[in-house]
Amino acid sequence: MKISDKLMEIQAELQYINEEEQEAYDNTPESLQETDRYAESEDALSAMDDADGAIQEAIDYLSDWIG
Repeated sequence: MKISDKLMEIQAELQYINEEEQEAYDNTPESLQETDRYAESEDALSAMDDADGAIQEAIDYLSDWIG
């Protein structure tokens, strides 16, 4: 298995987790939206988006480099 294939698997798993977290975030009652947990969820979503972008860059780089 190529490294890019492994990265794609990791990316797919990360995207699944991100979707789950986004759903929980979106369904948080308004009364809880000022809590630390809500802020942590927002930070986690941002970090996962950044990680997804970095993984995609690595996949693209390897595809260009390896061919």
